[in-house]
Amino acid sequence: MIDFVTVLNRHLSHPVSNVYTAPVMGGDINQSFLVIANKTKYFVKVNNDPSSAAMFMSELNGLKTLDNTKSIRVPHMIGKGELGSYSYLILEWIENQMKDDVFWEHLGRDLARLHETRHEKFGLDEDNFIGGLPQCNEWKEKWVDFFLENRIEPLVKMARDEGLISSDVCYKFEKCSIRLIDIMPLENPSLVHGDLWSGNIMCNNSSEAVFIDPAVYYGHREMDIAMTVLFGGFSPIFYDSYQEYFPMMSGWQDRLRYYNLYPLLVHLNLFGMEYLPRINDILSSLE
Repeated sequence: MIDFVTVLNRHLSHPVSNVYTAPVMGGDINQSFLVIANKTKYFVKVNNDPSSAAMFMSELNGLKTLDNTKSIRVPHMIGKGELGSYSYLILEWIENQMKDDVFWEHLGRDLARLHETRHEKFGLDEDNFIGGLPQCNEWKEKWVDFFLENRIEPLVKMARDEGLISSDVCYKFEKCSIRLIDIMPLENPSLVHGDLWSGNIMCNNSSEAVFIDPAVYYGHREMDIAMTVLFGGFSPIFYDSYQEYFPMMSGWQDRLRYYNLYPLLVHLNLFGMEYLPRINDILSSLE
């Protein structure tokens, strides 16, 4: 395992000689730890996969992009690097609290403020990752082109090559693409978190939402809203608060399932066939 004393001494102004460490549960891709040094707590991710250095760089860049908007809270970023065969990322430790009504109201407001950060095109200056999978962010003029060409098609190909989906499902995706052209609304690109399930939002001691593990790009803001309903866990207060600050276009509830084809394909490729029935249900609704 990685030497946490060496890692922290690279990035802290006050040297440490010993640390306390404890594993943190919840991540599927990396190993995560609470590390205490000089009575200060840190959150440290480590991974010895060859792609992990690029993944941590993308995560750090994503957190900086979110932080630069001054609209939402992210953990303080302390450092990243490599030691031996391991890559690591050091962040501020957030004492995660129970998510109360004040938190949900703040979350809706803060996400709306983030989505008010706009761009003239869909995409990002660099590709990044969602989970452990590469995410293409090539700039596109139209949202439907970005969604199909940068999100759906690469993961359908990946799943097909791995034998996770049949030629029949691939054909359904082709038919789905034609229908989505008529369904996707026209709206200017917004900066989105990109992986907004409940595990990627923490509640600090002030009932503020703290956003972690981003997969940022300029996309349609309904992508973030769709992720919140995919696995549930969000209070109605959140949706009411968001709508108050930045109302969504008519029919948004009906479109969310189509956006969730993307995270479901991510999970299919990462974790296996149990996500295929939900994908098939969405595709059938588009026929």
